[in-house]
Amino acid sequence: MIDEAGFIERIPRDKAIIICGSGGSGKSIFMRHLFLTLVHSQTPVLPILVELRGINELGSSKILPYVYHSLVLGPGAVISEKQFEAAVKSGAIYLILDGFDEVSPDLRSSLEKELIELQRNNPSMVLIVTSREDERFSSWQSFTRYSVLPMAKKEVVQLLRKLPYEKIIRNKFAEAVRTSLYDKHESFLSNPLLATMMLITYEQFAQIPDKIHIFYEQAFETLFFRHDTLKEAGFERKRYVDLAINEFKNCLSSLCISTYVKAKFLFTETEILDAIAVACQYEKLNIKPADFLRDLIESVCIMQRDGTSITFTHRSFQEYFSACFIARSPPIDLADLLDKLSLQPTDSVISMAVDINRPLIERAWVLPRLREMMPALRKFDAKHPISFATEVIGDFGLSVMGNEKGKEHTVLNLGDSRMHSFPLMMERLYPVQFKGVFDALENEDSIPGEEIGRRIEARDREANNISNREAKRASRVRGLPLSPEDDEWLASTNVGKHFELFRKALLAVARHVEKSVNDAEKTGRTLVLLR
Repeated sequence: MIDEAGFIERIPRDKAIIICGSGGSGKSIFMRHLFLTLVHSQTPVLPILVELRGINELGSSKILPYVYHSLVLGPGAVISEKQFEAAVKSGAIYLILDGFDEVSPDLRSSLEKELIELQRNNPSMVLIVTSREDERFSSWQSFTRYSVLPMAKKEVVQLLRKLPYEKIIRNKFAEAVRTSLYDKHESFLSNPLLATMMLITYEQFAQIPDKIHIFYEQAFETLFFRHDTLKEAGFERKRYVDLAINEFKNCLSSLCISTYVKAKFLFTETEILDAIAVACQYEKLNIKPADFLRDLIESVCIMQRDGTSITFTHRSFQEYFSACFIARSPPIDLADLLDKLSLQPTDSVISMAVDINRPLIERAWVLPRLREMMPALRKFDAKHPISFATEVIGDFGLSVMGNEKGKEHTVLNLGDSRMHSFPLMMERLYPVQFKGVFDALENEDSIPGEEIGRRIEARDREANNISNREAKRASRVRGLPLSPEDDEWLASTNVGKHFELFRKALLAVARHVEKSVNDAEKTGRTLVLLR
């Protein structure tokens, strides 16, 4: 564990840093606080904070030009683009890049490569990246990874007592958290965003649900019908569109899914009004998009103005309402849509949609995709684990990782292929069937690090015609891509055992879902035939 002061002290030493945390854990707030702290400190550096989601508009992963022009340092600027890049690469500018997980999946892999190459070629460069957890970071071997800790009970109480909310309700909820609620609902209350939202719902519902989607539903209902607690009793915010709550929610869910699938998190006013118009047309609502937007910003506070742009108050709202759209069983090809959404494994859209309407997701997506995989799952050959893995999961590799004690172990890194998204999503949706499947990868004796290093060096020498010394240096920052040709030497390791466990877990999920779907159809037929 490390506190804020210790973290800032370690920045010049670590230089390349990843800060991970769940949605709403406070990563972006911490980056703003870090930026302001560095600005007012005696440290002779210039911090620059940029949100990475803006790179989606460019369709390019070139990070330094993006940062430079994001700061409106165009023609006539005091600092030229070359001077700016030189300052970043020398470490005179701390580059703080917030929200790697908000970059479009189409750009994420190329941005990942660019960041790794930048750091590799400029060892003095200070680069701080925030993101939700992602397995790809295990291959960022030159980066030090930090994780935002969940709030302890004392910290939650401190946060609640600072919030600008009606004092009586705020103190009552804080006391309930201190005496009993935190112990019952630690997973929710340890998250700053969710703890804040719970305060909003506490007066109306006086309880905390076990399912996250019910919690978001309660929060939305509270915001939709709320009285402004900072005003005198009886004050109710005006709404600009005359819609029932279900109509408003349906239109919002259509807006959210249409923007989420395009990885749109930041909008100009024209862009968001156009998106609202499309959502209204789909929902057959005759309302003015500008009025609906005013309600989103002023009445229910789902969106907010950020300078000249408009964004969601938090990305998790966009995810929840996207899940609501899916759970409504829209007249579209759900399987194709969910395939695309599964490329965002750290997001909660699919898992919330499953919680809201599990029979639909299992019938329309999970079971059909598992049936398509069945031939590959049944022909597994323990002597050819990589042949099986590349067919079912996609491309991947092995890397050598070290810890603070100097011990090394090997990890599996997924590659750029999108094939792996569905089977790994199954691991998230059906944790019981996958229990212990990935334990084999944590066994540091599974594959000697020296063996992986030798093979990386040999491939580097062959592919790039470079010296042994250069190949050895490069091998420490890149993984070993695997292909069916590696089956022979991997036969003496436990990698095959890992994929056998993975195969059995997928088969167990298939049996479970097949039974679940069949039972639902049977009981459904019985239900509608009852008199």
